[in-house]
Amino acid sequence: NLLYRATYTVMLSYYPNTKDHRKNLIFYEVSSILVRFRSGKSTMTTNRLTTSLIPCCTCGAIITPNPSNQCAACLATIDISSIVQRGPGGQDLVIHQCRQCRRYDRNGDGRHFMLLDPESPDMMATLLKQIPALSGKGQQHMRQSGVEALHLLDSLFIWTEPNSMRMRLMLTLKADINEAPRTVSIQQRVKVEFKVQWRQCNDCIKESRSRTWQAILQLRQKTDGGGRRGLLIMELAIARNAEMRKHILQVQTKKSGFDFYFASLDKARH
Repeated sequence: NLLYRATYTVMLSYYPNTKDHRKNLIFYEVSSILVRFRSGKSTMTTNRLTTSLIPCCTCGAIITPNPSNQCAACLATIDISSIVQRGPGGQDLVIHQCRQCRRYDRNGDGRHFMLLDPESPDMMATLLKQIPALSGKGQQHMRQSGVEALHLLDSLFIWTEPNSMRMRLMLTLKADINEAPRTVSIQQRVKVEFKVQWRQCNDCIKESRSRTWQAILQLRQKTDGGGRRGLLIMELAIARNAEMRKHILQVQTKKSGFDFYFASLDKARH
């Protein structure tokens, strides 16, 4: 009886907030240990009972030992969705699309726009780059929440209406939780939603202005006889080649040749 009272008192003092039904479980566990000890059971059986079940350090439920010493219900209270669903500056997650050419902003800086197919691998990679917690830009908020690192295990698209201006993902994440003096890993599935907003790309901005060209190619033919056979051959070649015409913004006819306007110097050279 003295051993029982001492063990029961120590366990209750270590977990002062234990509820009544948890106290009954502790009482049952201590009683089972003492009964087996008095009946002369082997030390192997007694050791197995004392080390295989422990109270949860948060709610006092009897569980098997784990690195966090917490039950599954207490571990589930650690919500990592609030970390993943935060955009830059704590705002909503946004991906920008050009209304005119329908290309998407690849890096979020408004410099690189690319045409992406819906629910394609390139679209998935672009969306994942826009999440600060996965790209390494939200480390401060993660550490404030007790999360050391996030690891992406799986990702897939959730179907949305084409005109809803929304994109949804289902992510399977593994989070390393800092539970001093050890680190605990938990795995959760999180839904992430992106808002599609309009942003005009640089190419469409240049086309909407009056002076769109950045390079000019002046082609002239100088002959003594004044023939224009070479210019006619050049004009027919350009008219038949659609790949060549797509980089030419404007063509002006001059007295002895043409002026070709291009959006960049690289396109004029090629």
